[in-house]
Amino acid sequence: MKPILDVIKFEGGNHQMVWKHPAEDFSTLSTLIVNPSQVAIFYKNGTIADIYKEGRYVLSTENIPILRKIIEIPTGGVSSFSCQIYYVNLVEAMDVKWGLPSRSSWIDPVYGIPVTVGARGNMSLLVDDPASVVISLVGADAGLTAEDLARYFRDLITMRVKTYLAQICQAERIDIFSMTSRQELIAEALKKKLAADFKGYGFRLRMFTVSDFILPEDDPAYMRLKRAISERTTGITEMQTDRMKANIAAQASAESEVIRSQGHAASLYNLGTNHVLERQLDIAETMAGNESMNQFSGMAGSMVMMGGAMNMGAQAANVMGNAMNSSGNPNLAGNPYMSQNPFMPQQAQQQTAPQQAVPAQNPQGEMKACVQCGKPLPKYAKFCMDCGSAQPKLCPNCGKVIPDGAKFCMECGTKID
Repeated sequence: MKPILDVIKFEGGNHQMVWKHPAEDFSTLSTLIVNPSQVAIFYKNGTIADIYKEGRYVLSTENIPILRKIIEIPTGGVSSFSCQIYYVNLVEAMDVKWGLPSRSSWIDPVYGIPVTVGARGNMSLLVDDPASVVISLVGADAGLTAEDLARYFRDLITMRVKTYLAQICQAERIDIFSMTSRQELIAEALKKKLAADFKGYGFRLRMFTVSDFILPEDDPAYMRLKRAISERTTGITEMQTDRMKANIAAQASAESEVIRSQGHAASLYNLGTNHVLERQLDIAETMAGNESMNQFSGMAGSMVMMGGAMNMGAQAANVMGNAMNSSGNPNLAGNPYMSQNPFMPQQAQQQTAPQQAVPAQNPQGEMKACVQCGKPLPKYAKFCMDCGSAQPKLCPNCGKVIPDGAKFCMECGTKID
């Protein structure tokens, strides 16, 4: 005769989701131990008597009310009874593999050709209703493992995934060449559709992934379409590359032209500056060699002539800069050589054009006195009409006396003919 068991506890492996205790004869005072993340289900005559969560229990009529109906308690209050105890693991079953043994077929929503596609991946399950799991999947078996789950659900997954995969691709207009890039979207949609199917068996589908799609590489229609798309994509890529090369070449040519134009503008500016300096030196040398001017007047004249020459150089530089700016070239228009003149004050540079000296006329009534006899003479007469004496030369602009041999007025810088 088998001894009556006094302690009931889980003795299965970690891989088991449901484990049935091998003993069926228990004392009414036996101790039941339920570990964390487990529940224990009592079966009596094919009916669930009670479900125990984690903890330590003493089997008695208080803990198992059904005993009052099925056990006659003898003297001493201790007896034995027959039942089954199932331990259900509530820990999530990870890395449960799934796959389609045959391919799913549908009409490609974009290209309109028949396609056949296989798929495989992983999923994880969590017991949501322990009683439903034991009733629907275990029955009289000794237990249930993760491998058993994959085997039990193989036909369900094959049937459901083949149908759902075609529906998702049609609804989302996912062509056969885009399935891999939209793999995450397809997996999430499959999970939502499969969740209701697993719930009917007492499981919650926590994770569902698609690791790979098996494309119809042996289908001639698929291969012809694949080659056509590849050739078209390659042609577009080559056109984009050629266009990019042409843009780069045009940009390099434009930059080279800008650099050349800037160098040419700088050369013109330097040429004009050197010419102004040479003219200044010529004027200074001419005035220094004028014997009719004393030392003081020669120095003052030189300074005036230098200032006039510098004004002339500034005017020439401004004229050249305006000509460059009017050409419409934005690089020349912003060239510092063309926009600034180091030989002119800032106020003078802001003028559009320097004022030219206009020789004064000898209006009627503008007279002067002869230096010899005092007789009245026209202002710019060179000889006296009365005594014939030579008269000093006057500046046609300001009327100041011009020394003999001077080419410019010492007062206003006007050129003397």
